[in-house]
Amino acid sequence: MQQFLSKELVERIKKEFPKGKVVEAEFITEKTGILCKKEAQGKVSYVDKAGGIHLQWSEGGTRTLICGEKNWYLLEV
Repeated sequence: MQQFLSKELVERIKKEFPKGKVVEAEFITEKTGILCKKEAQGKVSYVDKAGGIHLQWSEGGTRTLICGEKNWYLLEV
C-alpha cells in the first residue's frame, strides 16, 4: 500500500526547495552487486503535490527525487 505525505509536509518541502534552488544529490546505484556513488548538481524546477522534487541537472536531463526512497540524499551546496 502506497503512503502519501501530509499536505503540511509537502508545503514544508516546497518552502525548503523553492524553484531555482541549487542542490547536489548523491545517488547510490547497484551494478553487478557493487554499490556505486554518483554525485550530480542541479536546480529545482518545482515540487509536485505529492512532494516529489523535480530537478534539472547541470549536465542535462531531469529527475524527480521522491521522499522516502533510499537511493539518494541531498548534500549542502
